[in-house]
Amino acid sequence: MINLKYQSAMLALLATLHIFVPAKIRADDLVFFRSHDTVPANISLNDYFIVHGIQVYLVRPLQIDLTAAETASMVHFVRSNMSKEATNQIRIENYRKPGETLFINFKLVEVKGEVNLIMLTNLHPESGMLKEKITEESFGTAYLIRGDRFVYFRNEFDAEREAELKKKEDLLGLADDYLLDEKLENDAEVPGLLDRLDQEDFPAIDKAFSTLTRAQVAMIDGKLEEAFTHCEKARTQLSFIEDDRERAIAREVLTICLRELEIMRILQDRTQEPDQKPSSGKIGS
Repeated sequence: MINLKYQSAMLALLATLHIFVPAKIRADDLVFFRSHDTVPANISLNDYFIVHGIQVYLVRPLQIDLTAAETASMVHFVRSNMSKEATNQIRIENYRKPGETLFINFKLVEVKGEVNLIMLTNLHPESGMLKEKITEESFGTAYLIRGDRFVYFRNEFDAEREAELKKKEDLLGLADDYLLDEKLENDAEVPGLLDRLDQEDFPAIDKAFSTLTRAQVAMIDGKLEEAFTHCEKARTQLSFIEDDRERAIAREVLTICLRELEIMRILQDRTQEPDQKPSSGKIGS
């Protein structure tokens, strides 16, 4: 689930990116470049984690207006071409205006025996401008790859944060952290936390988010119809949220969950590779 903590972070990030209304991306504006040096890592990843990671922490902050099918193609390209040997690239032509190109470079790196995926763009957050080169000031993100988990780096398990959430009895925060961190064993704690949220006297928004978290669990397990049922239940729960701002946030999170579900359905049905353009060698920005 994407809770209030994430919404605040998203608003802050969008502010630094000088909010704009992107043009609708045409199908031929989304271009994939694969380096000749690519040696695919062939890492088996859970569909939900990579869809959630790319959709929520890359596509949305950059405000790239992609269809579910285009996002599925991006996810598939990244998953199929993650490589330690080469940098590969996604390009968004005519990103905000004609002739403007957004580069998204990605490569696997190994740190202390652990594999991470680094994704960097040529967008500089402070100025909101696209640069010719990707630099240390460029907007980017990183994901930890642990088993079949593709984990946004800020969702890595934090014992101090866990203790703080337990002290506050923030059941929703705990469930959210446990579900999205890299520790598979923490998933077992989630159902009990959600049961308490459903059965005890918690605000309507918490109950709606509990249902959306159950949708996430179902998507992780590949039970897409069950996930859809939870999303529809959450839709009915929106009417019980009296605060307009909270209801709007819950509706936005529901929209995100439904989009992720749509992308996952496309990935399950995919039978062919997205079109790729070969690179003549190393990919720069």
